[in-house]
Amino acid sequence: MLPTMKMVGVTYIFKIIFHFYEQLIYKPLNLKTMNCTIKVTAQYFENYSDTKTPYWKPKGGQEFQIVIDSDVMMYSKYLEEHLTKLVSEQSDEHNKYEYIDHEVQFIEPIVLDKDRLYNLITSEETELVSYE
Repeated sequence: MLPTMKMVGVTYIFKIIFHFYEQLIYKPLNLKTMNCTIKVTAQYFENYSDTKTPYWKPKGGQEFQIVIDSDVMMYSKYLEEHLTKLVSEQSDEHNKYEYIDHEVQFIEPIVLDKDRLYNLITSEETELVSYE
């Protein structure tokens, strides 16, 4: 569906309102914005040839992270395309990255106890593990 003049006008007006809202309310009042973390998963490739005739071999995954204002992120219509471009820009003649997927986190992850996991793993050898 091609955008009509009415749709383009509404988008333009929304951008103007958002800009003035940011300039007149957010910045002068020093309101805190909520950040979110975007975790991007990418395929990592290594070049097994020279740079003139590259031979790209997939070697595993790579994770990228971006911390950004959640308000800005939520209004992007083309977030996936932008992330694809950002990931691709990390490539060079020896290493290449291709966007696979992304996840947006609004809260920090809960860190589990590594000692507890170690104890559970080491108990496998001596007893039958029961998770009741």
